[in-house]
Amino acid sequence: MNCEENIGMNSFTDLEDSLDELQAAIGYQFKDTSYLTLACTHSSYINEHKDDDLIHNERIEFLGDAILGLIISEVLYLRESEMSEGKLSSLKSLLVEAPMCHKLVEKLDIGEFIVMGVGESRNLGNGRSSVLADFFEALLGAIYLDGGFEAAKRFYLTNFKDEIDEAIAHPEENPKVVLQDLVQKLYKKPPEYVMIAEDGPGHEKKFEVAVIVNGQEIGRGYGMSKKKAQKEAAKNALMHVREHE
Repeated sequence: MNCEENIGMNSFTDLEDSLDELQAAIGYQFKDTSYLTLACTHSSYINEHKDDDLIHNERIEFLGDAILGLIISEVLYLRESEMSEGKLSSLKSLLVEAPMCHKLVEKLDIGEFIVMGVGESRNLGNGRSSVLADFFEALLGAIYLDGGFEAAKRFYLTNFKDEIDEAIAHPEENPKVVLQDLVQKLYKKPPEYVMIAEDGPGHEKKFEVAVIVNGQEIGRGYGMSKKKAQKEAAKNALMHVREHE
């Protein structure tokens, strides 16, 4: 199934029948497939099946996010011995943020294996990217729990070495990291991101964020996630700082 067309399934029976296919797609065989099943379980499915003794993947996603950060930090530290801390931070941010995780799920073409509630899968809309990114982090957390850090790192590097190479060869400026470094040098304290507004239904929320420096707002941004809104706000704040300093 092409992830651009649709994602998700609405039955654990369908998932159980597809576990071998999913493991082949990611190139990792689980000793305990309950971790894999957990990684595939979206909260919307649990919300529609409250009588079932089930849990969703948000906690394992939290773990996977930390594992991803450690993998990228180790790889960049060992590989780029001459790179400054600021540049390492910028590259790490690029490689761990949601758009990249979304891209990696699509590369493996595994979005179809997420078990979702019927309502959520029908009305996913702009929340699709976030669901895919969260799934990737949950999957990485599942591999870590099943096989340890080396297994998680091997899975990542086997499948996504090209993405690391591309990021190092053609790094994009991460406005949050650049703003943090610039403001820290100018004012000896980091910028503050403040949520101004949050509108829309759960799967299509829109966020408005302001950047505050020395008690003054210097930029504002909008996005379909808090991270995107903060990034846009940081871009605008950078323009302000560079114009006035």
